[in-house]
Amino acid sequence: MSVSFLIDEDLPRSTARLLRSLGHEAFDVRDIGLRGASDNEIFAYASKVNATVVTADVGFASMIYLSSQAHAGTILLRLPIDMPIKMLNEILVKAVNILSDEEICRSIVVVDQNKIRIRRSK
Repeated sequence: MSVSFLIDEDLPRSTARLLRSLGHEAFDVRDIGLRGASDNEIFAYASKVNATVVTADVGFASMIYLSSQAHAGTILLRLPIDMPIKMLNEILVKAVNILSDEEICRSIVVVDQNKIRIRRSK
């Protein structure tokens, strides 16, 4: 199983491009007609295409954690809002390189500057 990533619009456009350049399948919600879509719409799309959502939206991660619907996981970036884009992308890539597909699937992976925590969905 290979993880596909769906990048939420609260993250830089460069994030999906960077992941693709490293050989990952990655899509930005703004490029697939989901700009301004609700969290529920993004979750439904990600579930349909079996993609892991990458977001900085704590509310989105909470919604998925409480959902009983099968999903491909979520990576929640808990980083300072003023962090340079390059550094944000470097932290995400480091996390993606460390994590296995099995650790991501059906999990909420919380990534901050110092650690990675994995919370299994209910």
